Amino acid sequence: MWPSRPFRRRGFTLLEALLATVITAVVLGAIYTMYLANQETFLRGEARSDLQQSARIAMDAMLRALHGLGYDPRLTGRFGFRDPANPGGGAGCPDGSVGCATQAEIRFTMDDDGDGLVDDVGTERVGFRLRDGILQKVKPGAALNPQPLATGITALRFTFLDAAGRTIPDPPDAASNLAPGQRDAIRRVRIELTASRDVRREMYAFSLTSEALLRNLPP
Repeated sequence: MWPSRPFRRRGFTLLEALLATVITAVVLGAIYTMYLANQETFLRGEARSDLQQSARIAMDAMLRALHGLGYDPRLTGRFGFRDPANPGGGAGCPDGSVGCATQAEIRFTMDDDGDGLVDDVGTERVGFRLRDGILQKVKPGAALNPQPLATGITALRFTFLDAAGRTIPDPPDAASNLAPGQRDAIRRVRIELTASRDVRREMYAFSLTSEALLRNLPP
């Protein structure tokens, strides 16, 4: 019978340990790099989604309001773009005006409670404008009381069209508030809105265009 040899446990050499360490570091580094890339993609997508959602909410709010423009169940002729305080139109929208139509701002009224009067309370006075990247909803009158509707809005433009689809005026005038006769001819309002944001060191812009049919105005 052969004499038994003592069992020797063989450990890792220094070279094997270093090699295993290097391989583990490379694998972990690759996994971490993939994690960072996926995280960056997720954060970019989330920021872009938030920007798009904000722009769509702002557009929907303006369209809903415009659909009620000029609602006048008693046929008083006082609602819509009519403005006794600013009957002649001209440049810009005076703070006290309740009827205004420019490329940059819009104000109008509707008879929400059906009493035939333009009331100071409630939702009968409506306006929208862009100030310092903030789309504001205003309440036309002595005090505009602006309320932020959406942030990150970098461009807002209103285009007014008559029943035949022609722009008012033609060509459009960026500076002027439409005259009363021109306001009365409006049948559709086109809204062009752009929201922009620095998304993870990359500027991202999202634009929307929609038209509102002013169904409550007389033909």
